[in-house]
Formats: sequence, C-alpha cells, structure tokens
Amino acid sequence: MAMPSNATFPDKVTFKFVVTVCDVNLFNYTAFTLQSQEIYEIYSSAEEKIYRYKKNIPLLSGTLWNIRADDKTTFLSENFLERNQLDDDYRLESLFIEDGNLKQFVSDQPDAVPQQIAQKDQFPIFVHQGDIPKNGIELLAAGIPDDVFAFAEIEISKDVVKAILADSSESSGKTPVFEVRFKNRITYWHYIKNDGTNEVVGPYPLTYYGNAAKSGKKPSQRVLKKEGKLISEIFI
Repeated sequence: MAMPSNATFPDKVTFKFVVTVCDVNLFNYTAFTLQSQEIYEIYSSAEEKIYRYKKNIPLLSGTLWNIRADDKTTFLSENFLERNQLDDDYRLESLFIEDGNLKQFVSDQPDAVPQQIAQKDQFPIFVHQGDIPKNGIELLAAGIPDDVFAFAEIEISKDVVKAILADSSESSGKTPVFEVRFKNRITYWHYIKNDGTNEVVGPYPLTYYGNAAKSGKKPSQRVLKKEGKLISEIFI
C-alpha cells in the first residue's frame, strides 16, 4: 500500500483487508484449516433484519501491533498465550508458550500431545487460535464477501505511525512492513509398505516443497485424522 507524500488522513484511520484462498493446497498444508468456516444467520425480529456470520475466521487487528524488539518485525496476530492461559476447549494444532518455548498440540484431547517447535522468539507470531473470535465475524456490516478466509482490520493513529517510523523510515530509509504468517501443518507419517508392514514416524512438518524427513518418498497431500492425530500416508 502506498500514498502520495503530501497525502493527509485523520488522526485515526482504519484499513480493512480481506484474505481469500487462491489455491486449495492451502487447506492441505496450513495449520488451523481443519475447522469448517460455516456461515450462519441470526434473525432480529425487532429490526426485521438478518445478521450473517462466518465461523473460524482469523480476525487480525492492528490496533495494538506486536513489534518484536530484536528486529522490529511487526506482526498482526495476537501474542501467543501461555499454556496455563488456554481455554478448556483447546484442540489439535493449538499454539502456546510453555517454559519459554513455542509449542503446538499434535493430537486432540483428552491426551493432547505437545511438540516443541522453538524458543518463543525464534519463530514468527503465526496466526493461531487466539486470533479466531468464538462467535465468528459479521459479514454484511463490514461488506465482507462470503469466501473470506481471514480478515485484517488495522487501526492506526498519528502517534503509532510516528513510533514505527522512528525505527524504520527515518533511520534506515525502509517503510514499515506488517506481517501475517500462517504455519504449515504437522502430521504423523504412516509408511505403508509393499510387504504388508506399517510404520508411523514423526510428527513432521508437511510441506509442498522439500521433504522434512530429508530422504525417501514424501507423503500424499491427503491428510487423515485417526485417533485424534493427523496422519499422512506414504505408500512404498
């Protein structure tokens, strides 16, 4: 986004961005795409109006940006919660901080298994369960299309702009960059062999390019859910 150097805008201004999906592979390789994004309607008899909502939509708000101190990277996602701050309904693929490390559940409750990913500041602040409103987002009020996958609503003020520019444009000649990062999916890899034997390893990151196992055949794109875990099949 760019504007003329002599442009003016109010003390506070809100920018809205709609994210839609161009390639269905996103749903195979991206975490937090397991839950269906259903549209539901609520009728208000007092207003004689139907309100339409869509569930499981990340709502990325830049009212309070998360600026990482070491490199000034600015993320639009909320900070990760500590494990003891998670709701009781946390589920497979939930991200959280524990003992200073970023972790992710790779299985469902009641025996949810966490996998350590990295120290909390070594990876970006990915889009996670804390960015998804429990009641969904209203579509009509904001003019949001039905095929929305994620929605960003960024409110900026002159004071915030000055603070960001002090660490970017004025000192280095670079314009501010606001990042939205989606994490790739983690699955258990189920090797199905010609001799009738089976082996399950992992969990490993599921990637479109490259091979997390570094050798051998990559899993198929199709992901199965068995016994609360995500399984990728590999026929060898």
